[in-house]
Amino acid sequence: MCASTATRADASRPIDVARPCYPIEKPGTDAIKLLVGGFGWIASVSSRGVKKASSVALNTAHIDWRSSVDHVEFLAKMKRILRPNTYIEIGIASGTTLFSDPIPNFVIGIDPNPAFESKVGSRLNAVHNSMIMRSTSDNAFAQLSSQRLLGDRKCDMAFVDGLHHCEVVLRDIANCARLSREHALIFVHDIFPGNEIEASRQPPNQPGSWMGDVYKVVPAIWQFLDWIPTVLVVDVPPSGMFILRTGGDIYNGIMKQIQNLEAAMASYDFASVMQEMRAKAISHSSRPLAAFIEESIGELPEGETAAQFLICSMMS
Repeated sequence: MCASTATRADASRPIDVARPCYPIEKPGTDAIKLLVGGFGWIASVSSRGVKKASSVALNTAHIDWRSSVDHVEFLAKMKRILRPNTYIEIGIASGTTLFSDPIPNFVIGIDPNPAFESKVGSRLNAVHNSMIMRSTSDNAFAQLSSQRLLGDRKCDMAFVDGLHHCEVVLRDIANCARLSREHALIFVHDIFPGNEIEASRQPPNQPGSWMGDVYKVVPAIWQFLDWIPTVLVVDVPPSGMFILRTGGDIYNGIMKQIQNLEAAMASYDFASVMQEMRAKAISHSSRPLAAFIEESIGELPEGETAAQFLICSMMS
């Protein structure tokens, strides 16, 4: 297909348009507590719905790092909770996160040079519908938009882990938002580099992690697009997670001021930004994150209570 190559798990089957998961008013139930497996979240549910926790940033010095979950496990738990029908991942590498359980109904993976592990690659045929685009993210999104390859589908969940340059990540966020439904979640990896070497624009000539200057998208969005709901989660090794909830016109919000955003990111000081980010970061097991994620839970299946929804998600 044009400059990039897209493949589907089973070309003989039509790409069906799954029902949308637009948020609706949460159903009321009487005094039950929902324990979201592994995260230790407890949300009190009343006739008014899930009570919102105050978005108070946590002092990271008090985070119990022994209870942290890595990004693969974290994203798998998010899939269980959100039950996305359509999932986009940029920077699929070995495919570990792309095809982690539970696998969504429709999966789009973008990477110019994916290197599937054998045990992961064999799962490709198990996906109901998949599209692997061997292309840069800019080219892939141009193709997705111009050719309407998704039809009427809207993305429910996206993971950005592509080229580790802040301006590219910012465009990836904009393009994911453009293809997403209201209240979808976009997860951005590599936002807590351990030092300036890991945060350099070029991979270091020595063993170790390289996260690039992805972290700069966090203060840029806080400064120029503070109307976008976000949370910053620190205890998701190896490099934290920045989560955005879609709503409004994020694509044009970013692209119409892209030069200002890029200029600001070029001026950010590593130490100062890290200090601000760590002061505002929360834990993966915190009530503020539970409240944030709850806002993005889609439409409950007909006849299913909130408690049943969570139980089914945990057991999937």
